[in-house]
Amino acid sequence: MTATPLSAVPAPQSGGHTPASWVTDALERHSLAVAEGPDDGPVSWVRPGDLLIDDAAALQGLHARLVDGGSATPAAAAKWVLGWTAGALADAVGFVLATTGAGLLADTGDIRLRMVAGGWADRVRPVGADLVVPAGHPWSGADGVTTVPGEAEVDDTALRSLTAGVEPFVAAARRLARVGPRSLWVEVADAFGGAVAFDPEVPVTSSTSDRLERALRAGAAPWGRRPRVGVSTSGVGPFYLMQRGGCCLAYQCHEAPAEDEAPDDDLRAYRARFPVSPGEPAYCGTCSLRDPADSDARRLFWVERRRLSTTST
Repeated sequence: MTATPLSAVPAPQSGGHTPASWVTDALERHSLAVAEGPDDGPVSWVRPGDLLIDDAAALQGLHARLVDGGSATPAAAAKWVLGWTAGALADAVGFVLATTGAGLLADTGDIRLRMVAGGWADRVRPVGADLVVPAGHPWSGADGVTTVPGEAEVDDTALRSLTAGVEPFVAAARRLARVGPRSLWVEVADAFGGAVAFDPEVPVTSSTSDRLERALRAGAAPWGRRPRVGVSTSGVGPFYLMQRGGCCLAYQCHEAPAEDEAPDDDLRAYRARFPVSPGEPAYCGTCSLRDPADSDARRLFWVERRRLSTTST
């Protein structure tokens, strides 16, 4: 798939696009680009509010399945449930902001989440959602777009809207397990800040990363901790750095598989490059509990692996 460079924001009338249709198409491409497996199994499109009905019964059910099935501790499952739902909205807002400079207002319109069988949202469709842009933006003056003086106002407006949209999910997650709000909000921050890092279709530029970094630090940001984002260089070209500001607690739920038990060539190569010592916690590659240099080395491993496999096919 060859995507239009999303950093080249078109005028609203370009190619028959409106800002809303441009954002919808871009988010669809983004979802396909970061998908980890085939698109199979039952799916359903829901409004975020549907997941909060009856004291968030849908979230309670998913949490119970994760805990009762032995996949996660109660605290880890609460964080996963939040990341799989509210995190999808945060990712969408971060992606649109980083790639177009526009703020997607997550508590407006009739936004839909596509829920897959595993219980997470793999796509966001911002039906009727409003946008906010700084003065001079190509979309300024278009239908559904509000113009504000500058980037700081865009960031604050978008993040206040995101906060309003996901705060009920944070409150619901707090009722699922004994997890504090600071630890939950950083899951939202990590989804927002990691929006472009794992999408190979997004051109790697410092301006894109810097745009996310500024938004992560905005005064209206609801999180106390935030991920570390940036750009680095390598033998296969520049790539996005991303180290989480929090921890999803997956290391509490299982031990890392031995190298000979890894299910595919990629994981076997990863275990060979980064062997796990006996008793060492199985932190995720981008976990905040890792040394930054170690996290960056693991990030580079996957970038090189993916790009070299793409060029060899």
